[in-house]
Amino acid sequence: MRYTALIIGCCLFFFGNAQRSYRSNSVLANGDWYKLSVRNTGIYKVNAAFLQSLGINTSGLSSSAIRLYGNGGQMLAEANSEKRPDDLTENAILMFDGGDGVFSGDDYFLFFANGPHAWIKDSVNKTFRHQKNLYSKESFYFLTVGGTGLRVQNRNSTASPNQQVTAFRDRYFYELDTINFLKSGKEWYGEEFSNTPGKTLTRNFTVSFPNLLTVMPVGVVSNVAARSNGVSSSFTVRVNNAIAVQHIIASVGTGTYDPVAFPHEAVSAFTTTQPAISLQYNYQPGSLNSQGWLNWFELFPQRQLSMSGVDQLMFRDWETVGSGNIAEFRLQSVSAGTFVWDITDPLNPVNITGTLTGSEFRFAGPSDRLREYAAFTNQNFLSPVAAGKISNQDLHNSTVKDYLIITPPSLLSEAQRL
Repeated sequence: MRYTALIIGCCLFFFGNAQRSYRSNSVLANGDWYKLSVRNTGIYKVNAAFLQSLGINTSGLSSSAIRLYGNGGQMLAEANSEKRPDDLTENAILMFDGGDGVFSGDDYFLFFANGPHAWIKDSVNKTFRHQKNLYSKESFYFLTVGGTGLRVQNRNSTASPNQQVTAFRDRYFYELDTINFLKSGKEWYGEEFSNTPGKTLTRNFTVSFPNLLTVMPVGVVSNVAARSNGVSSSFTVRVNNAIAVQHIIASVGTGTYDPVAFPHEAVSAFTTTQPAISLQYNYQPGSLNSQGWLNWFELFPQRQLSMSGVDQLMFRDWETVGSGNIAEFRLQSVSAGTFVWDITDPLNPVNITGTLTGSEFRFAGPSDRLREYAAFTNQNFLSPVAAGKISNQDLHNSTVKDYLIITPPSLLSEAQRL
């Protein structure tokens, strides 16, 4: 009897109270659609020349007809019970067309885009844990022309704040996925540490944070793994030459079913007098031919709420979150061309109108829950990459299937037979 390995995804449909309603047609079913890719979180600029490079005729193009769609670009939740968009969602954009309603010449529009990676909130501990996208280094958005597009709306600053914010805790992570110990599963590791020929026991990483508050501790979370037979091994992490983190990793056995390596995670904090933070990872082997690997590290520094030397600043403040709270943010080193968007809903950002006095911009808003903001000057925007025109598609209008068989070409005949 011949056995063929096929991955079968069963589509189960639930009725009653759990039944969902779905769109009858996809937005991609009609019209011309163009795919854009982004790699980083921030404010992106698209001008008339970019549209022309896509093949869009901009002669007499109505600026109101330009529309952008996308669902944020990060990994979908693995749990089927989690809510997710039924179709591509239209994103609000900010149009600069000179006021004539025609998109031409030096006209452009701005949009906010999340990169492929995410920060998951930990509301209990008022912190975050990064989530690296396992499947893509890019997020994708879709542009079309037709109808009337969604635009960024203004929101006035809220009166009578009872909280003030002049600093915020930033977040940064580093993770390089190159090694999978079992050649299976989702856990990958990065740089290797070893004293064997051609290898190294020390690696250095430098991260710079403009307007760092050096009087405040910087939180650090470090995750490593090591393989050392019979004797434990360790990592020492120095920040600007001072010990900040230490990992002691248990030894592994030699049995067939013993772990290949043991992971270890450590949480710590350190102080620094320099905005450029230099991390040095040093591995201390236990046994002969011991190996260590860096998985990732996260940094959480306190920074001044300032645009000095910064074109784009993403910020938020856990400390002012509370029932009935209204937080006033005081942003320093601001010029007249600076915008502040509330990007709590990243697909529908809102422009906040505050008060600019000298070089300080003040705005206030409800802080009953954590809100995310983006401040940016009218220069040095990020640029999307054209990924090409895509064909029309309408999966929503397809007939309901009992099951799907996903197969490589080599097993196609067996899949068709089944």
